[in-house]
Amino acid sequence: MLYKRWILSLLKIILIVYFSLFIVINLIIDPYGEFNLFKFEFNKFKTFTSYDTFPFKLLEKLKNNKYILVFGTSRSQLINSDLAKENILNFSSSLYGNPVDVYNVIRQVNKKQLKNIKEIWYLIDTHTFNSKNSVYANLNLHSKKDFITQSISNLNIDKIKASYRTITSNLNKNNTYYISQYGETIKIKEKVFDGIIGKNDIMRIPITTKKAIKYLSKVDEFCKKNSIKITYFTTIYNLPYLKTCDLNLYKNQFKDFLSVIDGFYDFHYVKNLSNNIHLFSNHDHINTEGTTYLIDLLRNRSDDYLVTKKILNIKY
Repeated sequence: MLYKRWILSLLKIILIVYFSLFIVINLIIDPYGEFNLFKFEFNKFKTFTSYDTFPFKLLEKLKNNKYILVFGTSRSQLINSDLAKENILNFSSSLYGNPVDVYNVIRQVNKKQLKNIKEIWYLIDTHTFNSKNSVYANLNLHSKKDFITQSISNLNIDKIKASYRTITSNLNKNNTYYISQYGETIKIKEKVFDGIIGKNDIMRIPITTKKAIKYLSKVDEFCKKNSIKITYFTTIYNLPYLKTCDLNLYKNQFKDFLSVIDGFYDFHYVKNLSNNIHLFSNHDHINTEGTTYLIDLLRNRSDDYLVTKKILNIKY
């Protein structure tokens, strides 16, 4: 009997501790911006998102207004509504551009959300086309139960560390950026590239899997079926970094892309951007000012950068 009571008491303590952590970490500090119930100085700016839950929040916003959807990586996460002068939902900081994830999110939009998609800008970043299993394949992104379940399941040491960093960075006022409720990364302090290429700043070798290309095809088919304009584009590099790269390695990957999509815009070298290191924050990321140029490129869609099966404008 004493043993059973001891076990029950221990379980009660564990539940109380876990429940307390859930309230403090998930609801009050809320480092991933999952609930946004409390606003204090110590959680004012969020610099983290959750792969498990943030797409729930973004799709919820799509019920109430029209948006351009942005999919990509850290190289597209600075695209925001203020710069674009249009409503933006940016999935770049939560979905990392892999078409398996992108498809398993957009396929779940309902009729109302579908009407609110103005268009899609999709950065086909060359290092994201690996095989993976998508958590969203088994989630209902309209289910509050699934959202709460994911929020509970991601209460781990990483979230505790994120909570600590959220508190300290806000109280010390040393945040250099924050992530808005629309998924956009907003810079508070801008970093400008010094033009120096480090030893570790090497080109990532592009990897493409059959699964990734299959799901890129699914994304494209979904957009065509629902009359959604989608613009595919590559990242932008600066000239000092370009000189260290063998971009010919991308050609086979580009052929894989073109086996399932009609075309994309190759922005690896854009003279007005690539030749100006002050438009970059490091060797392969544009800064906020550089992002304004990128948005213009996405709007103008110049044939100078268009790559199709018929127009192979790869000028390396």
